[in-house]
Amino acid sequence: MPEAGVPDDDLTAATQKDAEAFFGAYAESDNKVSSVTAPGSTIRSLNGAVRFGELKDWQVYTGNDDERRATAAVTWDGAGDTTLDQTYTLTLRRTVATDGAQRWQVAAVG
Repeated sequence: MPEAGVPDDDLTAATQKDAEAFFGAYAESDNKVSSVTAPGSTIRSLNGAVRFGELKDWQVYTGNDDERRATAAVTWDGAGDTTLDQTYTLTLRRTVATDGAQRWQVAAVG
């Protein structure tokens, strides 16, 4: 996992929606999570055990040009009125498409 630098507020804001999409997919299925993760990454989903509630906090940190550390605080919705708050540390990897478009995708979850 890359070392955490200081908060990178610009990248945090730019990846907020991607983080929400990742955690939504992470809750649902392996197929959905694999469609939003960095190429070559293998991340197992929660396979519907919970539903994504909200991303309470998201922070990406400065680092190198290819990988960054991020933290997330997520609320999961369980059966009935059950909720679970969980904190994650993630590795983000910069990916570049053949047309040159760049984006940051989740490569690992810890």
